[in-house]
Order: sequence, then C-alpha cells, then structure tokens
Amino acid sequence: MATKTTTFVVRQHRPWKALFAGVFLIAAFVGSSYWLFQHAQERAGFDRQKAALQRDKLEDRIDLLDAENEKLRARIAVLERAGQIDRESHIKVRDQVKELQDENLELKQELAFYRGIVSPDDRKAGLKIQSFQLSRGQALGEFRYKLILTQVLKNDKVAQGNVALAIGGMLNGRPEQLPLSRLAQDGDGKLHFKFKFFQNFEGDIQLPEGFRPESVHLVVTPSGKGLDKVEQRLDWQIAES
Repeated sequence: MATKTTTFVVRQHRPWKALFAGVFLIAAFVGSSYWLFQHAQERAGFDRQKAALQRDKLEDRIDLLDAENEKLRARIAVLERAGQIDRESHIKVRDQVKELQDENLELKQELAFYRGIVSPDDRKAGLKIQSFQLSRGQALGEFRYKLILTQVLKNDKVAQGNVALAIGGMLNGRPEQLPLSRLAQDGDGKLHFKFKFFQNFEGDIQLPEGFRPESVHLVVTPSGKGLDKVEQRLDWQIAES
C-alpha cells in the first residue's frame, strides 16, 4: 500500500517589507507636497484667494502626514518588542523615518512663511528683507547667497526697485566695502525686483584673496512713491550660519 506524503512549505514572515512600502508612500506624499508649494512660490502673480486655498491644502497634507508618522512610529515599537525586525532593517527604517521627519519640518517652515504672506493682518505694511543666507562653495572664498524680499500690503500694488548688496571687512589689513558687482560670479551684480508678494534672489560670489569678511550690508530701494527704503546690516557669522 502506498504511503501518502504531506509537503510543508515554510515561508519567512517579513513584516518590515510592508513597513518599507509605507515609508516610501509617505516620502512620496511629502515630496509631492513640497513640489506643490515650490511651484506656487515661483508664481509671482498669484492672487490672495488662490494663495489662501493653497495654504489650506498644505495644512491638510501636513495633518495627514503627522498622523501617518505617528502610526509608523507605533508600528516600529511593536516590531522591536516582538523581535521581528533585524538590525539592518531597523537601521534603514530609522534613517528613512528621520528623513521623512526632516522633510516634514522643512515643509512646516515653508508653510509658516507662506501664511505670513497670505495673512498679513498683524504685520506692518511695506517692504521687508525676509531672510538672507550665505553658504560655502567648493572653492576657497566662494559663497552662495540667498535673499528673500517680501511685501505686506493692503492693496494689490506691485513693488519694484533695486537691491544693493555689499560685503564689509578687511582687505590686506585695511577696511574695505566690496559691492556685489565686484564679487558676483554670474551677471553684473545688479539686483532688480518686481513683485507683489515676494521674490527670491540667488547667486554666487567670490571673495578676493586676503579679504576677511565681517558684515553684509543690504539696501532695498523702491522706485516710485508709497514704499520706504529698507536697510539692514548683518554680522557675517550670523549670515553664514
């Protein structure tokens, strides 16, 4: 009489695969949200009603993202306690969660800036130097600057004019004020603006050999009437941080 043989199939349970899929979907979700904001930011001519709708969409996306992050952290804790995730996978998931949190924080910072432009009821009307940052380049003495101008207004007038940027410091032991026209690596160093809500400026500068920078001087001069000139002097170390 023939003996009946029973075959068993052993399958390895890997819950972290589903976890990776969840992280990927959330990261893609954040990326699309950030792209959506960047696209809106580049449109200098948008009206306030559309900007408010865009802000509301971003707020909804952030709320959803926070909820998904909380679920993901809870699931990781369960898997750790159950011993169902190996060390290598654990490190990968942790790194991905950190990247996701960093992107979420960046998105929230951008949204805070966006809200300030859309809802300026508690801010003084006029031009403002929203931010100025410097970052080191690859070559010695090379830096990239980023300047953001904003306008808080009660009507829909377009602000236009020019920005003067100069770096103060010591050149071979003597005080020197170097204008952007002497430092710019691209263009003539002239910054002209024309915007309703905000405008970005970015560019590269090269400091001369022997120059020790100490400060950054910005002068925003609007053309026409109704807006005041804005000046700001920043310590170099603060601008570079």
